[in-house]
Amino acid sequence: MQLSCIRILGPLGLFGCLAAATAFANERSFMGIEVGAPAPSECPTERSAYGPDRYSYSEGKAPCWSKIGGTPDGRGLTSNGVTTVQMWINSDSRPHGTSMPYAEIADGKVESVSVETTGFADQDSILSALTKKYGKPTLLEREPVQTGVGAKFDRIHASWKKPDLNVEFFGMLGSVTEGNISVRTDAGKSRFEEQYGKEKSF
Repeated sequence: MQLSCIRILGPLGLFGCLAAATAFANERSFMGIEVGAPAPSECPTERSAYGPDRYSYSEGKAPCWSKIGGTPDGRGLTSNGVTTVQMWINSDSRPHGTSMPYAEIADGKVESVSVETTGFADQDSILSALTKKYGKPTLLEREPVQTGVGAKFDRIHASWKKPDLNVEFFGMLGSVTEGNISVRTDAGKSRFEEQYGKEKSF
């Protein structure tokens, strides 16, 4: 990167080029997980006195992934195809109003990270945090919705399009206490839409 910056922009343009490269790298890091990069290691395991091995979670080892269901099987990731895993991250990488994320790993690379949010209560603060990280949304909608008991809310839907990176935020999904953030590579987004169709909310 440094050599190409100097060759194209000259020494005076190097700092701007490196700053752009740093910003690009920061955008691809979501909750401490590098989207589009090789997957982190499987979380450490430990012997259980009364059953099968179990995962041993430690902030010093995060981020790491574990099998859905929480029981290691010794087979690791699928070598040919897509594996959905639970991601374990450091506590300071998880903003208020979010749960532990999941990831889809294809051929050893993280193609998608998704995380549930607490819905209406934190949708504005989460939108603010995402805007601080990714800039002005490519799309921003505030749609009035009404629950079955007559309560009215503005539902936020925002998305950001970056080079090989697609960020989607639904402030509310099936209820006012449930939202979602997804961060996907282009390949991850195409695979998701092929399997499930475009993401929708209520």
